[in-house]
Amino acid sequence: MSVTALAESQAEKSGKKYFVNIEGREIAWDRPTITAAEIAELGGWVLSQGVIEVDKDNVEHQLRPDETVELQPGHGFSKKVKWQRGDSVLDVRLDEELLLIRSRFPLAARTGYWIHLGTVKVPGQGWNRSETEIVIRAPSGFPGVTPYGIFVPAGIRVNGTTPDNYQEPVTESLPFSGTWGQFSWQADGGRWHAGATPAAGSNLLNFALSTLVRLQEGK
Repeated sequence: MSVTALAESQAEKSGKKYFVNIEGREIAWDRPTITAAEIAELGGWVLSQGVIEVDKDNVEHQLRPDETVELQPGHGFSKKVKWQRGDSVLDVRLDEELLLIRSRFPLAARTGYWIHLGTVKVPGQGWNRSETEIVIRAPSGFPGVTPYGIFVPAGIRVNGTTPDNYQEPVTESLPFSGTWGQFSWQADGGRWHAGATPAAGSNLLNFALSTLVRLQEGK
């Protein structure tokens, strides 16, 4: 899926005229500039999904939400600027993260931003269950934003009481059946430094493994 902004010849009486081709649909545009928000609106997706500029050499650039792109008129469509939904690049990153996670959690599966680690044994003492499902989530802005929260099926208790920094049920809707609770938990204790690839810095495998550290605390 891509968006291609093409500057047409100045032959028309109306002066400069532009076209934005969004995922195969060519849409007339009457200004020499277009914002990331306008691209997303024309494309039919929300701005929070992101907009990525791809130049004629297929070099990608993530547009800021408030960024404005200048469209240069040209002849013979020699100048091409392309955009695609930002979530396509995020999808690639999350698929790479999932492959890494499966090295330790072989049954892990991804649904959008959510990653279900499967059912794991609960480490530590005092828990009212010997194993539990665990879900983590890539936040909006990932990988630049630190992952937060450990999601487990509601009803988990330790020594007969509600665990520390835990709430249930969660107000947001998970793409999994059942009622869920959430531990407040931040990746790497807040020391999150992601790289260009999952292996080049902090990653969701680090965070997935840290969920077991939290349960090991047994409180």
